Amino acid sequence: MLASSLLVPAVSHCADERMTVAIESFPPYEYMKDGVTSGANVEIIREACRRMDVIPHFMQFPWRRALLELREGGVDVVSSGFRTMQREVYALYPKHPLAREEVVVVTGAANPHSLGSLNGLRGLRVGVVRQHSYGEEFDSMRGLDKDYSMDVVSQLRKLARGRTDVALVNREVFEFQTRHHGIGGLRVVRSLGRTELFAMFSRAGGNRVRSLCERFDQVLGDMWADGTVTAIHKRHGLENGR
Repeated sequence: MLASSLLVPAVSHCADERMTVAIESFPPYEYMKDGVTSGANVEIIREACRRMDVIPHFMQFPWRRALLELREGGVDVVSSGFRTMQREVYALYPKHPLAREEVVVVTGAANPHSLGSLNGLRGLRVGVVRQHSYGEEFDSMRGLDKDYSMDVVSQLRKLARGRTDVALVNREVFEFQTRHHGIGGLRVVRSLGRTELFAMFSRAGGNRVRSLCERFDQVLGDMWADGTVTAIHKRHGLENGR
């Protein structure tokens, strides 16, 4: 009897198991509306948690704070981000992404800037959001004159007011935020291609969060296979299938 009582699994699952998820305001992927967490990735995470019998608890932070919480184990998950070598130090990644985002370079409609390559950014004031990743090619460039914003809306408003020459941003987020906030006079001049967006799990959470990551990945793979993810993307106007 004693021996059998010692055979306890390293990680147990219970019906009221919780998973804390940090998001930033990044519509249409994740955002707060009338006090309710919404967006395509939020809907995907909710459905995955339902299938896992886990209760998700969403919290909204600025992106820099969200990554700090992930690094220190203050949250279990951050939604959503690129896979980078720097983040892999403190983040676990599922094999399956939540979505694919297209990064674009945007400028003012009256500005003459057009880019044949990213080297054309040299000599320009480039608007970015602090600690956002824009793909390996841009992230590895040195010597750029970068202007840092806390969020995409601030970044786009600076561009519209002429405080920056260009900005790098997710295309769907750009279209959503300019429409929602009435920010006009901006145009896309170059696409940097599509990159996968992941739910990132905290390494600081130990075996419990590692188990959540593995179970989440299995369920998310099923959701891609059965068409659930694609259906959610379509409901939110995303054209970012795999």
